[in-house]
Amino acid sequence: MPHNGFRDLAKPFIAAYKAGATDPTKYITEDKIVYWYRPTPKGLNCDATDNIGARPDGYDSMQDAVYVVSLLKNAGKVKATSGSNSKSFDAPAGVSAWQVNMGVGQQVFSLERNGKQVFNGTSSRDITDTCPCGLYNYNVFVGTVPAGDPDALSGDSFAGFARGLKVACTARPLLPIRVGTATHTKV
Repeated sequence: MPHNGFRDLAKPFIAAYKAGATDPTKYITEDKIVYWYRPTPKGLNCDATDNIGARPDGYDSMQDAVYVVSLLKNAGKVKATSGSNSKSFDAPAGVSAWQVNMGVGQQVFSLERNGKQVFNGTSSRDITDTCPCGLYNYNVFVGTVPAGDPDALSGDSFAGFARGLKVACTARPLLPIRVGTATHTKV
């Protein structure tokens, strides 16, 4: 589950802190949307296939939401679509945060100004109603639009993860696999 988007989110705050400023707006160097969400709704039952066999404590306190933060040099309209749920936000220049109800399916994000699309992007990870690799997974998938640097797995990471699972893990890794100095996407 990639988390590089959190680094993209932190950059203007770190720059503002280093400059002794309290507002990160003037440290935003390019428009971005950073988003994160769990890969499944919290109510999905994976008891029969999860290695522990029960939901983790506290699962019921989570919200089924997709979180969206805009980092904008100028105001615009941010749209987030989670499955069949869609919501638009009037975003001022600077940093703003919202959420949209989680929906099974594709996760799509866009920025418009003056009725024209500036950019859009579809996450490489859908929200599903099946247990990924038979497990409960409440870790968040984090992304950036436009796409930032991908997190990369070492060549043995996915194979090591899949050993010992109750069910065969046929899910393909959604992160690039690093082999030596080259990066490949493993299918």
